[in-house]
Amino acid sequence: MCLAVFAAPARAARVRPAVKFLEINGSSKVKPSDFSEKHSKTIEKLMFTQVRSSTKASLEAEKLKDILVSSLKEMGDFGLVEMDLIKLDWNDSEKPVLLLFEVIEKQDMATRFPFRSVPKGEFPAIQNILDAWSRYEEAGKKYERTLESVPDRPECPAFYCVWGSLTPELAKLEEEFLALVPPNEEMLGRAMQEDKNPKNRANSVFLLSYLRDGASVSRYMSNALMDPDASVRDAAISVLNDMTVFHPEVPIEIHVINRLLDVPYPKDRTKALALMLNLADNDSYRPFLIQTASKQILKILRTRHPNNHDMAYTVLSLLSRENIARRDYDAWDRWIWKARQESKPSASE
Repeated sequence: MCLAVFAAPARAARVRPAVKFLEINGSSKVKPSDFSEKHSKTIEKLMFTQVRSSTKASLEAEKLKDILVSSLKEMGDFGLVEMDLIKLDWNDSEKPVLLLFEVIEKQDMATRFPFRSVPKGEFPAIQNILDAWSRYEEAGKKYERTLESVPDRPECPAFYCVWGSLTPELAKLEEEFLALVPPNEEMLGRAMQEDKNPKNRANSVFLLSYLRDGASVSRYMSNALMDPDASVRDAAISVLNDMTVFHPEVPIEIHVINRLLDVPYPKDRTKALALMLNLADNDSYRPFLIQTASKQILKILRTRHPNNHDMAYTVLSLLSRENIARRDYDAWDRWIWKARQESKPSASE
């Protein structure tokens, strides 16, 4: 997992983190080399704050980040600019860092930032059901802490299953979900979109997985992928991940998943790619992945963000069934061009 850069441990304090790669993802208006040269001193100061563990250093780091973000936003007149520091294979002699800027040009905000506005609703009529899911999660995590390893996926009546009915408490709560979710589907669906509390929206996502109709569950999950809160999107991706693995017969709205490949959040991109990996061997989705999704997957392959790059490479490897070097971009371009030609429907179809 990629983590933001924190202060180096005391034993390696003499080795200062250094920017090995600087990427501006989402636009070609500003060359990374130009930005790096213009702000070399600010970047160097930012790296120096990463080896000092103090409140003062943290505050200074935030100020330096704000300077870099504000400057880049002005250079490209962007609608959104976010910055992150990513550790790259640290050791005792070298602390390489990826300085990653996620940007969206103003004319692309509607397509590259597809999330809904933050909702303001309340749903007291079903708060008891929403709270029941919180109790279910707490009981499941408590049970997990008693085990030496995470249990295999248990049998359960939902399309998403982590703990099932492995304890009497979990079993009792599952009975409640089976009894209460179907008659409250409409309210849960509204709460999933309109409740002002993201925890309630995420709980609604998990509860809706107890509906019996897989196609309906899939539609609700696709809707939740456009939520403004990452925790709600994570919940929907968790359900969809179970569905793609354990219920491959249920149709998945892959075009919605594809939208996440171009959002300015690496975590969303990685998880969307993981879902595509589950579908890459499915003949119902391969044509879309090759004809449409591959363009953005190839862009992600070129990043130095480890999680994004590794997952893009894994998806492309499964799609191609060929042994192409991960950073041989020309070879990947050639394979995609050839695969698109071969997967085009013929005139008679």
